[in-house]
Amino acid sequence: DASVTSSKSMVPHRISAPLVNAPNFRNQFCRLDTALILAFMSLHNLKATFFITTFADHMNELFDAETAASLAQTFNVAFPVSGFFTAFVAAVVLEKLGSREDLYMAVSVVLVLLFHLASIPPWPSSQLAAVLLFGPARTFQWACYFHVLYQHRRYSPKFAGRLVGYGNMVIAIIGNGPPSLLNFFVADATAVLDSVGNRYIAVHVGLLAVMTLACVALPFHLHRTR
Repeated sequence: DASVTSSKSMVPHRISAPLVNAPNFRNQFCRLDTALILAFMSLHNLKATFFITTFADHMNELFDAETAASLAQTFNVAFPVSGFFTAFVAAVVLEKLGSREDLYMAVSVVLVLLFHLASIPPWPSSQLAAVLLFGPARTFQWACYFHVLYQHRRYSPKFAGRLVGYGNMVIAIIGNGPPSLLNFFVADATAVLDSVGNRYIAVHVGLLAVMTLACVALPFHLHRTR
C-alpha cells in the first residue's frame, strides 16, 4: 500500500489550460453581425410602431374621408390576416434555406424596403401597397430574426436565450420609445414643413434613409462571415 501511495504521489497533476478561444456572451452580442441584425430589427420596429399608431390620422391628412376610412379598415384586416399566412410561408422558406442566413435575410430586407418605399408617396394605390406589405414584411422579419440567432454555426447554443432576451430589450427600447417624439414632431408643424402631411412624409423618408444604411449591409456581411 505504501508503494502504491508513493507511486501515485509521483504522478504530476494535470492543470486545465484556459480555453483561449472559448466563446463568451459579450463577444457574441457585441459582434458586427449582431449589431447589424439588431439595427435592422430596431429601426423597422420603430417604423412599424409609428405606422400603426398614426396610419389613420395620416390617411385623413392625405385623402378624403371615404378613401381614408377605406384604407384604415383594409389595414385593420390585412395586417393580422396577411401576417398569419406569412408565418406558414416563412416556415417553408427558412426550412429550405436552412443555414443560409444571408439569403433569407436578403429576402427580408427586400420586403421591408418595399414597404418603406410604398408608405411614402401620397397616392391611394401606394398606401394600399404599404398596407398589404406591412404584415408579411413584419412577420417574415421576426421569423428570420429568431432563426438566425439559433444558428449554431454563428452563435453558441448556450447563449441563444440571452441573445434573444437582450436583443428583444434593445428592439423594444428603440422601437417603442422614439415614436412619441416623432408624433410630437409631426404635430408641431412649422413654416419649414408647414403641414402635418409634409411632416409625415419627412419622417417616412428619414426612416427609409436610415433603414437603407442598416439593411443593405446586413446580408452582405452575413454572406462574408459564413
